[in-house]
Amino acid sequence: MTSKIIQRRHSEGPDQLPAESEAEAILSPRSDEDEEPFPPPALVAEALKQILESEYFHTSTRGKQFLRFVVQYRLENHPEPLKERMIGAALFNRPLDYATGDDSVVRAQAREVRRRLDKYYAAHTHGQPLRIELPIGSYTPEFKLDAAQSEEVTALA
Repeated sequence: MTSKIIQRRHSEGPDQLPAESEAEAILSPRSDEDEEPFPPPALVAEALKQILESEYFHTSTRGKQFLRFVVQYRLENHPEPLKERMIGAALFNRPLDYATGDDSVVRAQAREVRRRLDKYYAAHTHGQPLRIELPIGSYTPEFKLDAAQSEEVTALA
């Protein structure tokens, strides 16, 4: 499955943003029993759409591309975790064996996305049923439901 994503990204070109519908073309959510309830994919897709359309991501093609890719990957229930090399190959047309120590494009983009997410949530403190976070040291996003949404998802499970 990962190789299909990488092949598709290479054919789209390095600066070409994936289709807007990809945010909604979410497959099945990942589910680990030790984690808090997994949010409905439609809720994640809506939160992602709002973030990508915000003034904080409006001008950042690579930021949109990066965030959309890591969120979609997380929701597609891939067995292998996201790694720097995989993102570099899939989004930035780097060879699968590129030296990540010599090329910081993925780390720099992740840092920029974290900065933009921080600004977005600082400006949108209320009315956010779900937060998408990209923890430092990881490329796997976390989805944080507000208390009301968390109770609702737990009741549905």
